[in-house]
Amino acid sequence: MKKYSFGIIGCGKIAGEYKFSNKFKSSHFTHAGAFSKYFDPVICLDKNILKAENFKKKWNFKKCSSNINSLKKNTLDVLIVATDIDSHYKILLKILKLDIKLKIVVCEKPLTSNYLLCRKIINLYNKKNIKLITNYQRRYDLKNLTIKNKINKKTFFGDFRSGYCCYSKGALNTSSHMIDLFLLFFGDLKIIKFNGKPFLDYISSDKTKPFALKTKKNKIIYFLPTHYSENKNVEIKLFFSKKILESNDACISWSIRNYVSKNILRYEKNKIKRF
Repeated sequence: MKKYSFGIIGCGKIAGEYKFSNKFKSSHFTHAGAFSKYFDPVICLDKNILKAENFKKKWNFKKCSSNINSLKKNTLDVLIVATDIDSHYKILLKILKLDIKLKIVVCEKPLTSNYLLCRKIINLYNKKNIKLITNYQRRYDLKNLTIKNKINKKTFFGDFRSGYCCYSKGALNTSSHMIDLFLLFFGDLKIIKFNGKPFLDYISSDKTKPFALKTKKNKIIYFLPTHYSENKNVEIKLFFSKKILESNDACISWSIRNYVSKNILRYEKNKIKRF
């Protein structure tokens, strides 16, 4: 038996279904896949009891339920909230009212869609001595922590100049991951709003829109919106005085390259004509 236990509220894709709906995705891209390696799966909940029962069988949970009050009957160290954004605040508040002993609650991002509600729920969890973590997992990745250290030392990358991030599927849903990562890399950042027209490629309450982040030294990272049907990858490129840091797969992997020392533009007239 493993030392710690966990439960999960919401039995959808990010909770665990990605593992079974897409053969190319690792189980570690899901909450159940990541936690079940180290924690005992105790209970899973979903408002659709059939969905919860199916999830229980797939991930070997001991119990399942459609009623959040059933959490009272279980001893858990970690509870994961993996439901729709609009339900986060109500569920997080209900967990506190149940007055169950928990060490950590992990909530899928964003914590809520309202800044004031975020501050309120964080304060309530602090008073209860329960750690509340939003699932911005990139800040815990050893690759990103190594990059952060190299950026801070400046001997490897040099000074930060500028950057951009191409993203899709909503400012809250997708770009918030990259904003959190850039907070890790550069510290405090300010959001600059643009007048560019937002568009819908995710949900109506979370449109994809252009904006930028400004560092303390007034360096800019531009966020360029693309439609999910045309570009499913998040692309990042950061320019430093010594190196270029880039990723084409939402920071699962990074490449680091030097600047080209001379103009290497070459072309063939015949090829240009054919094009």
